[in-house]
Amino acid sequence: MKKVYICGIVASGKGLLRPLLDGHHMITTCPQQGLGLSLISQKFISFVKRKRLLASEKQKNQKSIKKIELVINTESFTVTVGEIISFLNKNDTLNSFIDNCIGKIIVAGSSQDNQRYINFDFNYFDFLKLFCKRLSNITYPLRLEELQNLLFQVFLECWKNNKSTYTDNSYFIQSASNGLVPIMDILENNKNSKIIIVMRDPVALSYTNTERIRTKFKNFTRDQKFLFEQCLFDLKYINKIKSFQKEVTSLLQKNNDRIYLIKFEELVLKTEETMSQVANFLEINIEDSLYTATLNKEPLETDSMKFTGKINDDPYENLNKSQILLLKYLYGEKIDKLSIIELISIKFNALKWKAINKYLILKNKIK
Repeated sequence: MKKVYICGIVASGKGLLRPLLDGHHMITTCPQQGLGLSLISQKFISFVKRKRLLASEKQKNQKSIKKIELVINTESFTVTVGEIISFLNKNDTLNSFIDNCIGKIIVAGSSQDNQRYINFDFNYFDFLKLFCKRLSNITYPLRLEELQNLLFQVFLECWKNNKSTYTDNSYFIQSASNGLVPIMDILENNKNSKIIIVMRDPVALSYTNTERIRTKFKNFTRDQKFLFEQCLFDLKYINKIKSFQKEVTSLLQKNNDRIYLIKFEELVLKTEETMSQVANFLEINIEDSLYTATLNKEPLETDSMKFTGKINDDPYENLNKSQILLLKYLYGEKIDKLSIIELISIKFNALKWKAINKYLILKNKIK
């Protein structure tokens, strides 16, 4: 099964790339982020390798208990069908879209304020039943990727209103969970796959993350400047972004045949050029469908809702000059044409926010 994972971090733009890929006739996109990723994770490997309690081991060895043999690297392990289902329900995103299955809708969008809902006819319980049946009929050793492929295949069979024309030559594309860990798991345990990483201007990431927290949790308003900037200049978040970007650069050098990097800003403002380059990476025909957002092959864009052409939550329109310069400085970006006074001011504010961050960390530890 040919797979493509769209990777990145929160608010990096993964939610825009998947709908742009969705319309291509050689592509089927999964409507649920991170589906099945738990089956190739280190957590699942540890679960399979764990030492069972005596009662659990005796039950597993009963002839009537359905089980399969999993091959991890060069070792073989026996795991029951029930254990796999139990693990999925606790650790996968599979169970997080039950409401979508009941409500028969799925969502796509490039931001929280730019979302559309499309009909989704999928019976979750039929899926579990069929997946259990297929697992129970397996009589040969499975690798982790083969187990995951089986889950994807059953998912596609149970998606009743799926409008894709999936074949063995098609790509199955999904947005991975956020962060570096899923990328490492995919590279290690998903050999027949490619990865597209969406990177975004770090200044925009800090601003978008601040807005996401502000609107989602209603912790503060834009008028509460200190609370707003406390989130905007959060050094823990900034260091996380810097570390992610550094690791991605390293991975790209080692796996340039499997990993492709695109910039969110270019995806929005230079859509045709960027998507044509993505098509070349995937070795698929360049089609006009790649330039318009769809979900389950249904158009998402309207006259009042466009997914490309304009950047939502643009920090350069919503932050003042001193905030932008300070963020660039904290991210270690080169800043040209600054006066001595501006440079002193930036360094002073950087020291101030570093001290505030240290104080807040110490305060939370004491609590």
